[in-house]
Amino acid sequence: MVLRRMFLLLCATVLIGRLAAQVNPCMASYLTTDDVAGTYLTAAVLAAGTFPGTQCTGLKDTTTCRGGPNARCTFSLSTFTYRCCHDVWDATDLATFNNGGANAGSSKPLCPLGSMSFGGGLQTLRCNITNTANAGCPFNYTCTVAANLPLATDLVTTNNARRNPNVCCLTKTLPGRIDITFQQVGLTPNIVPIAPKGTVAAITFTTPIVSQGDNMFPQQTLFTTANIPIGPFTITGVTVTAAEITGGATPASYHILIFDATTNRHILGFFHNGAFDAVTTAGRTIISTAPETVLSVAPTAAANQVYAAAYVGPAAFVPPFTSKHLIGVLFFKTSAVIATSAPLILTGAVAGGTFQPTTAVPRGAFTTVSAFLNSAAGKQLGTPVAGTYFYV
Repeated sequence: MVLRRMFLLLCATVLIGRLAAQVNPCMASYLTTDDVAGTYLTAAVLAAGTFPGTQCTGLKDTTTCRGGPNARCTFSLSTFTYRCCHDVWDATDLATFNNGGANAGSSKPLCPLGSMSFGGGLQTLRCNITNTANAGCPFNYTCTVAANLPLATDLVTTNNARRNPNVCCLTKTLPGRIDITFQQVGLTPNIVPIAPKGTVAAITFTTPIVSQGDNMFPQQTLFTTANIPIGPFTITGVTVTAAEITGGATPASYHILIFDATTNRHILGFFHNGAFDAVTTAGRTIISTAPETVLSVAPTAAANQVYAAAYVGPAAFVPPFTSKHLIGVLFFKTSAVIATSAPLILTGAVAGGTFQPTTAVPRGAFTTVSAFLNSAAGKQLGTPVAGTYFYV
């Protein structure tokens, strides 16, 4: 009898081990342990144990995991240890999540655009919307239908989250309250006087695609000066109309301000006076052409900030910062071009001068991004049509 029990226990152990080996160590299809290429963990890869993941020490471990966007330390049922997990970021594999793709439905569920997901937007907490007693969301969060389902009006053909249809969202930011979200993260009114009316769904850089609240700090080295934000920009929101984005008797000029909200001094890029091709469909507007002129105010070893006629990525900062920074993105539309002498909108009467809080001569007209946005020059831009934020 004892031998029989030992034999059954041995069989059960082997079976559990084999089953565990085929379980995604991150417990979600949109997460991976592949720190090199950010690929999707297929059944074959899981069975082979190719990417067991970097071992970490627990849920409070915020320093070990660096392999991809939104990296975190998670308990893995496949290894019964803590492992680093992060979003799948390989572009080819992400494309298979789209409708009709080999892994359709595997995308990360997104809160309604402009709303805030669990963990300040850095994480996603799935839930069971049919369980009215306990949907699985923490206090102040509501279990919500994901914005990126196949029949949703936004992101119709891409980013299909059919396999992960519900997500916990901060109740006060529903539905799509980008104004409340900007307050929650400290952008409004501290830096941005008036919150955007709508949301920038995502920003495509040369390499990554960045959505609201994404923590890209683990991949900070990707954000070089050469890795620039490129179109198209998707604009949507409950308060934004097509007329606000594309309407007006005078041909509009479009402007995008990307800045470091943690320092409130560094402008990564001010793309201004752009002529865009805008197409509105299914409640969303696609801005498909990048603006024409770029300014930046970036830190160097010699001065806090120096004006440059280019985009400057955070990875190029000298010296580099060693903790994640909040990056704000604002999208404006004006009825006419602004500051025809490009540097003057940032530097006042000093053409090509600096934007720095020092006594150096020539010194800039503004010492902070908030001072710029509250100035007469900044107010030329009006209220942001749309905005978003992420971390680098």
